[in-house]
Parts: sequence; C-alpha cells; structure tokens
Amino acid sequence: IWEHWTGPANRQDMRNIAMYNDKIIQATTDARLVALDARTGEQRWETAIADNTKGFSNSSGPIVADGKIINGLGGCSRYIPEDCYISAYNANTGELLWQFETIAEMGEPGGDTWGGLDNVFRAGGETWITGSYDPDLRLTYWGTAQQKPWVPVSRHMTIYDVGLFTNSTVAVNVDTGQLDWYFQHVPAEALDLDEVFERVLVNRGDDKFVFSIGKHGILWKNDRITGEFIGFKETVFQNAFTNIDPESGAVTYREDIQNAQLNEWTSACPSSAGGKDWHSMTYHPPSGLIIAPLSQTCLENAAREIALVQGGGGVGASRKFFEMPGTNGNLGKVGAYDVDTMEEVWSHQQRASLHTGTISTGGNLVFVGDLDRRFKALDVSTGETLWETRLGTSVQGHPVSFAIEGKQYIAVTTALGGTSPRTVPGVIATEISYPRWGNAIYVFSLPD
Repeated sequence: IWEHWTGPANRQDMRNIAMYNDKIIQATTDARLVALDARTGEQRWETAIADNTKGFSNSSGPIVADGKIINGLGGCSRYIPEDCYISAYNANTGELLWQFETIAEMGEPGGDTWGGLDNVFRAGGETWITGSYDPDLRLTYWGTAQQKPWVPVSRHMTIYDVGLFTNSTVAVNVDTGQLDWYFQHVPAEALDLDEVFERVLVNRGDDKFVFSIGKHGILWKNDRITGEFIGFKETVFQNAFTNIDPESGAVTYREDIQNAQLNEWTSACPSSAGGKDWHSMTYHPPSGLIIAPLSQTCLENAAREIALVQGGGGVGASRKFFEMPGTNGNLGKVGAYDVDTMEEVWSHQQRASLHTGTISTGGNLVFVGDLDRRFKALDVSTGETLWETRLGTSVQGHPVSFAIEGKQYIAVTTALGGTSPRTVPGVIATEISYPRWGNAIYVFSLPD
C-alpha cells in the first residue's frame, strides 16, 4: 500500500511502533521520533529525542498515554554531561512536554547514592524497553537498566553505591513527568543483568499490581499504586544472590561478586541473555497466569579498568558463557506462574532458545517461537504442545493477535539479530543452525 524510509541505513530493527488516531509513531535507532499518516505514509512531524552524535539511540518505540507520546532512551554508557531519560511529546505536533532523568545527580533526591562521583561519571539507567500506562492512576511504569560500567570496581564504586534510579521500576506521572514512586530491584547491579523489561499491569479484584522479570529471572510483584513489594518467584536457577528477603525484596549478592576486582573472573547464573530478556511475557486473565519466555544459560565475568575521563565510559567487562546446571542442556523455557500465589504451575523446556515474546488467547492457547525456526502453540493450562510449524529462519519478535470479520489470526515475524539472546545460545548450542536471511511476516488463522 505504501512504504516510508525513515533511516538510518545499516542499523538494527526496532521492537515496536505506536498508533494514535490516524498516525503511526515510530522511534528510530538514531534517537528520533517520526509521525506518519497511517493512510498515506506521509510524514506529519519529526523531532529529536536526543543527540545521536553523543551515542544516544533507541531500540524500542513509544507508547501513547492521553495524547502524549512517551519514549525511552538508550546508549547512555558514556561519561558525558547528559543522562538518560524518559520523555513525553505532544502526539499532534511532536513538541516536548517533559523529561524524567533516570540518573539522580548531586543535590537531587537519590543523588547521594553514587559514591560521590561527579555527575559526568554517572552512566547507565537506559530505558531501552517500552513502558506501560495506567489511565486511572495516570502513571506510566518503566524499567531502568543498570549502572555503567557493568561491575562496581570498573565504576570506581562499591556494592553499597546503589545508584538511583537504575535497575528499578519507576512510576512517573504522565501529566507532569514527576516521579511518583520507585522500587529498586537490584541495587548496584554487578553482572550486566538489568531489570529493564516490560511492566505487566494486572488487576485482581480491587488490587492493582505491576509484574516484571529481569535478567536475573526473578518474577517481581509490586503494588501499582504505592510501589510496595508484594512478593517474588525465582523462575530459573540463580546463584548471584545468597538471599532475597521475603518481606522487603532486598537482595544480597554472593561475597565474591560483591568484592570482585579488576580482571578477576566470577561465575553466575543466569547470564546476560537472562533469565528473561526483551521477549515479552503474557498475562492470561481467565487462568490468572503469567506465562514467560525464559533463558537458561550462565556466565563468567571479569571487570576491566575504565578511566574516569570525560567522553570515556563503556561497559568494561569480559565474558564467557556456559550451560545452566540442572537443565539437561535445555536453553529455552516457557514458565507459567500463578499471579496470586507466585507458584510455578507448569514449564515447557527445550534445547533451542526462545526468541519471541509469548501471547495468550481466550481459547486457552499460548504461542511462542524459537531459534530453531519453530513456532508453536501450547495449552495455557498444562504447557502441552498442541501445534507447531517450522518457518524460514529463526522466529523472532512479538507475536500479535487480531480478528477480521470474526476470524482470529496470529501474526509473527522471522528475523535475525537480537543481541545477547542470540549470541549466547550460539556459543553453547552450536548444533542449531538457521538461514542467515529470511526476514518475513507469517500469519496463521485459528480454527473457528
């Protein structure tokens, strides 16, 4: 019907777009927002989110909240005066309405949690996965990434310098851009296991909750109004923490991780591929289950020295990867969790890593795709495989469901890339191969 080239060339794919009235809103990898006419593809407006020449970028698109386009920001690992932020724009004009910075600076609330570092050396806190919105509370919920570099000693900090508001859920008022509450899941994160992924909003009677899973593979349950910690569940094997307090959710790192020095190798599970990564989980209201695509790999990590020099920075670590103990070589896991009890109801495990989000239907199906080109439907109640097919290359992205004239369809993409969730299994499961081409959209109809 039409196509529109927004550029730039030779950059990675984006994870989502947004729609508002007659407009399609997309973020670009070089940190722009572009609004297109949905009928013609003509550009309505364009605005810069941040300066790409300073390293800022995007890998996910926006959400729409009451006429505001709200977007995150990536590429915040450099030592420069500008920090990462969440920002809101007028949906009709692209005008900037507000920004919320995810790094607390000196003299601000939380500014004393960075070990006395000058503002220019406070890095990280990316919001590289799209947030959620509660129109009744007028709050938008986002996950933030960890401090940069990845290991405290490389940051010239200690495990006690928690670095607000990194590795947190932040609830931001959509009208003002002011922080309403935060919950820091993993303070002073030390292994490149960020808690940045989607926030799933669940109502159970009069109670409002927000659920999330980060790379540690821990399912977190918080009160959506106050941020109060409610509970947690370890969805895969983890040995980074020796304790998670059941009352507060406070985590305690293993002592060797706490004290890791430069060029000193430490091992931990899960790896930087997760636990859980960017592939989104689904909530199935009829069963009260959250069903998540998970990864079962581990890593060895060694910090490198990063000088405190303006314009420097980076991630600063070397890594190796290995299979997770006790998994029988299964890298992929779909896990189903009761949102009331936080107990695991079932799991489906397989050798091939999972590369799509999960999507569930009213017909009691959950769909997921993997590195080995398989797209399958599982029974929501039991995890039993009911149907599967093999596609042209690895199945990757976020499946969607839609209906036309009462007929339900499921669409999914095949694609390459995907960062750690692809590279880590590629090191371990070398026997799994797939064509290095074949980006496509597949659409399947469900039986009546």
